[in-house]
Amino acid sequence: MVHGDGKTKKKTLADWLLEKYPAIKKVGEPMDINGKIIHRPGIVHRLDKETSGVLVIAKNQKTLEELKEKFKERKVKKVYEAVVFGWLKDDKGRISASIGRSAKFGKFIASRGKRGQLREAITDYRVVKRFIDEKERKWTHVKVFPQTGRTHQIRVHFNYLNHPVSCDKLYGGEKDCVTGLPRLALHASSIEFEIRGKKMAFVALPPPDFRKVLASAK
Repeated sequence: MVHGDGKTKKKTLADWLLEKYPAIKKVGEPMDINGKIIHRPGIVHRLDKETSGVLVIAKNQKTLEELKEKFKERKVKKVYEAVVFGWLKDDKGRISASIGRSAKFGKFIASRGKRGQLREAITDYRVVKRFIDEKERKWTHVKVFPQTGRTHQIRVHFNYLNHPVSCDKLYGGEKDCVTGLPRLALHASSIEFEIRGKKMAFVALPPPDFRKVLASAK
């Protein structure tokens, strides 16, 4: 987890950050969850717990505020990689479907039945490879380019297409995991933005488990 939720006692990214960089403890705004103060040191955005990849942390309050504004104005370019269930029909496409809350707690949907505030959500994608795993099941490796940054957006949007991300226990229903990767098959590959006139780009290669699955795909 990126930061605590007031329930779990497992170590989070925020805990690790405070150990390594104690000076950033007061960067950002702490959350009050059920009377418990949750620190979010320098955290500008979040990744879902099982998502690997690049995450940007601000070292001071000024930078954090500037970066948050960049995200708000959609001036941050993000690229993800994912393995989704089945073979996507089109080689590239755009998913444009607003996202709202589901009747199930902690879940969001883009299809009928969504409730609460509906937020615009746009996700572009490009197929890298369609393949079959060792159990003869069809999967698609995609590059994903979210144009907005809604909670669980990529997971919600591919589930909306009936091609949920592999091993997504929340949105995949009875769909299984691609052979060799028993976790959410989603990786934040890169992030780019300009700040104070300087262009910055950060890249994270997929971890070994992700690379092994893609290398063995046939």
